[in-house]
Amino acid sequence: MNFIKKCFCQKTKVEFHCDEKFNEDVVDILYCPLCSDRASGDSLLMRVTGIPEMAGIWGIKFNPTVLKEVDQKFRDSDAYYENLFRDGQCVFKKIWQKRKKPTYEIVGIKNSVSKLKMEEPLSGPDYLTIRKDGKPVKLPKKIWTRGEESGPRQSGYKGHR
Repeated sequence: MNFIKKCFCQKTKVEFHCDEKFNEDVVDILYCPLCSDRASGDSLLMRVTGIPEMAGIWGIKFNPTVLKEVDQKFRDSDAYYENLFRDGQCVFKKIWQKRKKPTYEIVGIKNSVSKLKMEEPLSGPDYLTIRKDGKPVKLPKKIWTRGEESGPRQSGYKGHR
């Protein structure tokens, strides 16, 4: 089953791929890289790296009440939520489509993750490629210029004439 969910700040939409037993109520709140710093303490955080348009830290707050009703194997534990995402039972559709390549890294449940481990991905090169509107941008390449392309030389010191 596929469904689309808007993030907490309402700037980003993501399509989810889930097992048939799950519906869109399983995901309570989605946090994009722009609003993941406001994720609740029981949100699962993951760092998406292999999909440029999704690069950054994402958070998902799953709804334990709905999960308890639809999944007989439900356990309210960090490992259960991590496996839910990792095993593809409820995952971003773009990650599901690229499942042969590692495209993300699970950071963990926000309350269980040290502050240093959370800030580390936010300071990497993937974070630099995210604009304020949440869309990725390529970093500028080095542009080499030759002497003939540069403007005329101007001296600021009058004694060099």
